[in-house]
Amino acid sequence: VIVDGLTDIASFPTRDDTEIKNFVLYAGKVSSTFGVDKLVEAFLQSNLCDSIQLCICGDGDYADKLKEIAAEKPSVHYFGAIPHYKVLQMEVQASLLVEPRPSNMEIVKMSFPSKIIEYMASGTPVLTTNLACFSEEYREHQYRIDDESVNGIKIALENVFSLSDLERNTKGKNARQFIMENKTMEKQCETIMAFLQQIEGN
Repeated sequence: VIVDGLTDIASFPTRDDTEIKNFVLYAGKVSSTFGVDKLVEAFLQSNLCDSIQLCICGDGDYADKLKEIAAEKPSVHYFGAIPHYKVLQMEVQASLLVEPRPSNMEIVKMSFPSKIIEYMASGTPVLTTNLACFSEEYREHQYRIDDESVNGIKIALENVFSLSDLERNTKGKNARQFIMENKTMEKQCETIMAFLQQIEGN
């Protein structure tokens, strides 16, 4: 039995479509190893800079460079490491949540990012790379980055924002519903209990 992730859905603030702000959010390890540098470059090369902001939370080896970029580029904002409850508040206010983690990392074959569960539980649409740990059921609830180059991420960002607000918000709501029905602590514990009962029965 595979338990990819779980969440406490009750800990999330409620997303209100009327209070969505025009920013893309990445929250996590601020490292080039996790593709954050490519995300920033892709955003700056995209056609979004005049109307959308890029917000990044977290810490890591790319933080110093990111501070320099944020000081020069008014559309990029770096908040550093902030309390988790503030991250959750930003996640439900964002237009899009992004996970640029490279799919060729060895760890992604056996390690499911908890951030993805958190992102999807927020009800905000998610754009992510095609990680090997994703089962097929996740695909319909996420936007995907198929080309992980800077240009590929740029195109993926532009494609998502070429869609209507209604279409993006619906994707986010459906993703949250999927998490509520399948990935809460209660649901995942039921999966483990059923597995244990099967073993006992055998």
